[in-house]
Amino acid sequence: MASTATNKQPLLIDRPLLQYVSLGEASALTSSTNFNTPIAAGLKLLVDPGSDGACIDSVSVLMTEASTLAVKVILFISEAPQPSGVYASNTAVVSVCSTTTGLIAGDRVNFPMLPLSTPVPGISSAATSVAGEFDKKNTGLFLPPSRYLYAGLNLAITAPSTLTRIHVVAQGGYY
Repeated sequence: MASTATNKQPLLIDRPLLQYVSLGEASALTSSTNFNTPIAAGLKLLVDPGSDGACIDSVSVLMTEASTLAVKVILFISEAPQPSGVYASNTAVVSVCSTTTGLIAGDRVNFPMLPLSTPVPGISSAATSVAGEFDKKNTGLFLPPSRYLYAGLNLAITAPSTLTRIHVVAQGGYY
């Protein structure tokens, strides 16, 4: 292929990826308004890319109870394979999703994702008028080997009870 050519093939995966974590018992930040203060206590490993890497198409938050305390759900990319090794120096925020929009039990909201340089096949048609997850998709998150995706909250969930949890679901594929 010529050095000026571009590869327009869609991203192809070897096997599907579907992972989830439950959050709520602890904050992932030492300061709820400073996203550069991650702490292990509230972080959960969402995706381990394995030895070949992974491509994440979407990450969603699912509410499990009505009247859940409004929180920000944060995705971090890190070089640390375990939460105990996560520090501000080896971790960065990738996306933030807020649950302040009055979600009720069973509602789902998607994280905003990064633009990809390779197109992902779209599942909509020209006749589709609903914007959102059925639009042509060219966003996602490429997770190379030795980079890990963590999820956490800016605050511990205390309402309607300290046992309240929300779920974060990631789907995509492994290379």
